[in-house]
Amino acid sequence: MKASGRPSAEGYVAKVLAESAKTRTVPNIPPNDEFVVSGEHRLSMRTVWPAKGKMRGMVYFTHGYCSHINRFPQAYLENEFAKAGYAFAGVDFHGHGYSDGIRASIDSHKDVIDDALNGLLAVYGMGDGEYHVEGQADPSLPLFLMGHSMGGAVAMLMGTILSAQGEAEAATPFAHQNMQHIARLGSIFRG
Repeated sequence: MKASGRPSAEGYVAKVLAESAKTRTVPNIPPNDEFVVSGEHRLSMRTVWPAKGKMRGMVYFTHGYCSHINRFPQAYLENEFAKAGYAFAGVDFHGHGYSDGIRASIDSHKDVIDDALNGLLAVYGMGDGEYHVEGQADPSLPLFLMGHSMGGAVAMLMGTILSAQGEAEAATPFAHQNMQHIARLGSIFRG
């Protein structure tokens, strides 16, 4: 168990592998109390931190359409990145996973970009809105974006925004309002 009372990613991976061998099903990771508010939605977040003093950087993950960050593959990734010294974080887009919203309903790509940017700012303690995250990423260490399916497109658009320090065509009004934070994260963004 971690100090927060949540099971470690490594413990969860071992438990799921043992259970799935018996039942041939893979359960979702249970919800936690981490969240960020994006627009009118309270979004579920998940963070995993490497051993204290061992952090080499942050990997921020964006999931695909009709998916979420609470799946077994993400627990596996969390575990592997934490062992290598990287924090791993992500947010369930609105209408996905444990987040508020109409299930799998996305009106605009800018909405999920805003969801992802809100989560990213919360992980660095830069969010101006309401959020709770178990730790805080070090803004002097490298930031990497990783996404799957639709989340890959979101990660690429976020990378464009970070690289252009908020001035990219893909930038949303939220990105423009948070230009100072976007520029700071743009300076540590590595891909």
